[in-house]
Amino acid sequence: PLSSRYWDQHRASFDAITLFDVIEHVNQPLEVCRRALELLAPGGVLLMDTPNADGLLYRFGDFTSRISRGRYPTTLGIQYRPTPFDHKQIFRVRDMSTMLAAAGFSEVSISTKTELSLPIEIYLQSYPAATKLLAPALRYLMPRLPWHNKMIAVARKQG
Repeated sequence: PLSSRYWDQHRASFDAITLFDVIEHVNQPLEVCRRALELLAPGGVLLMDTPNADGLLYRFGDFTSRISRGRYPTTLGIQYRPTPFDHKQIFRVRDMSTMLAAAGFSEVSISTKTELSLPIEIYLQSYPAATKLLAPALRYLMPRLPWHNKMIAVARKQG
């Protein structure tokens, strides 16, 4: 954690803070959002890009995991692993909005999009036999279907 001296020097001094693919990796996301609020100047904006648990990829993985009693998490296993450096949590849009409000942000706007952070082959590495077949199909389908697997959250500090 950053020292209290850092917080005292930089409190309320930034117009914008970005957390792209960060919040899903931290142990205490609400605390991170509260710290961001402290660092923002009045009217400042927090911008986050993070996976979306409301999206089709997450919901499909949740479905396959449930019906197989955890044996086949498919896309869920790719998106959520509580091990070091992996995703600790994936937020739903409603939960992200609630967390940002609880952190003290006055305005919150969230939109969803379809995007992969890494090449498709990385996501399919747990299924090497299927990668050759699935990768081309997914490269074609990803931009054409409304997966909504990512969210963009914009939160403003009251000015």
